[in-house]
Amino acid sequence: MRCSICRAENAPDAAACHVCGAALSAGAVQADAAQPGDPQAAPGACPQCGHENRPNAAYCGNCGFALAGGGPVGLAETGQAPLEQPMPGPSPTVEYMGFWIRLVALIIDSFILFVGQAILGLILGDAGAVGLVLNLSYYVLFTGLRGQTPGKMVVGITVIDERGNVPGLTRALIREIPGKLLSVIALGLGFVWVAWDEKKQGWHDKIAKTYVVRKPRTTIAS
Repeated sequence: MRCSICRAENAPDAAACHVCGAALSAGAVQADAAQPGDPQAAPGACPQCGHENRPNAAYCGNCGFALAGGGPVGLAETGQAPLEQPMPGPSPTVEYMGFWIRLVALIIDSFILFVGQAILGLILGDAGAVGLVLNLSYYVLFTGLRGQTPGKMVVGITVIDERGNVPGLTRALIREIPGKLLSVIALGLGFVWVAWDEKKQGWHDKIAKTYVVRKPRTTIAS
């Protein structure tokens, strides 16, 4: 159950939010209310509704009003850091990669696949369906397991999901097959969309919820 005040997730049967103490259902007993005989309880009447709360409450447990002097929303009693609400998309510090550098990576990958299909043609006589499977497997496996095709490795870019992780095979499959097929059917508009999109996403990226960013450089301590 999501709290309407601080947006934290709570157990389905919770009476009050475990983060800010706001009521999760009408008439529920509040977890952070001052209880009779509780040595830690102290008068902390809400100026809006008069409900008494614990001294360290950031929000009123009855109406959700922000209490003066309340600490940051977090698990104060457990000593944990304040909870941060998840934001859509990866960290704002990432550098989204545009159309041209992605085109260079595509050219490199296309050359690698051309050579591979040529070799298959010499061996099998007609690469045909095998060549198509090779092409799809190349993009899905490299993108899903590493976040980078060899072409992207060369230019230093990578595909990530909304959490900044490697996409995984399921997301890569959605991105590379139905996602790119839609972009092709639209006369390539889905690919060109990268040029003016705020986060440089093509249609296939938007469908799979992926982003193409610059690969962070890693340093090895000597």
